[in-house]
Amino acid sequence: MANKSSQTIKRSEVDPSRIITEECWAISLVRLSDTTSGGHVFLVLEGKDDKSKIWFADFVANNLTDTIRSGKKELGKVRIESHESAESGELLYRCTKTMMKIEKNSRLLYSTWSIPKSKADLLIANLKKQQENSLQFSILGKNGYNCFTFAKMNLHDLNDDYIQIPEDTVGKWIVSAAATRAPSSNERWNILWLRAFAVGRGIGFAILKLLHFFYKEK
Repeated sequence: MANKSSQTIKRSEVDPSRIITEECWAISLVRLSDTTSGGHVFLVLEGKDDKSKIWFADFVANNLTDTIRSGKKELGKVRIESHESAESGELLYRCTKTMMKIEKNSRLLYSTWSIPKSKADLLIANLKKQQENSLQFSILGKNGYNCFTFAKMNLHDLNDDYIQIPEDTVGKWIVSAAATRAPSSNERWNILWLRAFAVGRGIGFAILKLLHFFYKEK
């Protein structure tokens, strides 16, 4: 007969090498490795007390067209979805929000850290506060936040020395996350795709600005 401690062991569904207890939770920075999410980055918090619990959180534009308006200031929105279960079953696949929905056959790029429950509580409180107070959205993460810089801000605010994220771009984080194990050929392709997408998007913004300037001068 299994002893009580073995019955209460819970592993992170994002990174099974992480053990979750009532005192030690797991926070993950996640991106789906397929291209359907457009390189979207979000947070997954996993924990337990008397129940197994999970939170999904991200930052998105209020309107899809906001993401392609060059130089226009728009407010974004913080999305939070949470689930719990008295059993230690699968919670990772319960999220229904677009760009955070993980299918059972999904391949993930991720970094996972163990944090004390007190910091998990702080993260949840910070996210709820940000949800009530509108934040500036910027697809490039300048003079505002995009999905990656928003997630980085919340991880940084936990003030945990064990949480280390490359400070500049999502591209560097993706390479870092993939390097924790041998990436599949599909993941390598999508890393290259994301880099090409970022370069192309930058060129597109530059062209739009030049056209705007040209017609304004005329």
